[in-house]
Amino acid sequence: MKSADRKRKRKQEIINASLEIFARRGYHAAGIADIAGLLGIGHGTIYRYFKSKEDILHAAVDLIIRDMTRMIVRERPEASQTLEQYSEQIDRIGHSFFELFRSDPRRALILLQEAPAVDEFIRRKLQRSSEMSSLFIERYIRNGIERGYLRLEIDVPIAAKAVNAMMFEAIRQSLQESEQGLDDLYRRWTVTITELMLSGMQRA
Repeated sequence: MKSADRKRKRKQEIINASLEIFARRGYHAAGIADIAGLLGIGHGTIYRYFKSKEDILHAAVDLIIRDMTRMIVRERPEASQTLEQYSEQIDRIGHSFFELFRSDPRRALILLQEAPAVDEFIRRKLQRSSEMSSLFIERYIRNGIERGYLRLEIDVPIAAKAVNAMMFEAIRQSLQESEQGLDDLYRRWTVTITELMLSGMQRA
């Protein structure tokens, strides 16, 4: 393995370990030594890759946001040609979004509970990510209007922010849910959001 590949692999291992430690102990109670201990390495090794615990948290948040962004842009909002395809597309996006957090519940804990309490820079980073998500949802709503599925008079930016807020509220609720109950929780949210978009905004 090349030196650059080894460095990337080690950085990823440190970030993954930090997700576990920050989720288990909380960011403020956790230390570099805890992350190093989980990996079985000296804490000095971590400082070769990251300047501080805060630097690691920023990298972890960036990783989660990157994965969210990849999921969001995977579909083309303009791809659906029929109402059935539009409904299936919305349902599929909801499922993919929630699967990202269901498959690794630590993401929700870090993104919504631990990271925002650390510093203003992280809060702005999370806000920009939320705004980007809303803008992408706008494209789905506009496509629905142009295809004649949704009402012309919809306030698209507000509707997109409302849908986005519902999606993140589902993630917040997951923090109080047992791991066994996550599948049902996310299923109910996916069904409800899809129905609200289609029934609440649908053209008569």
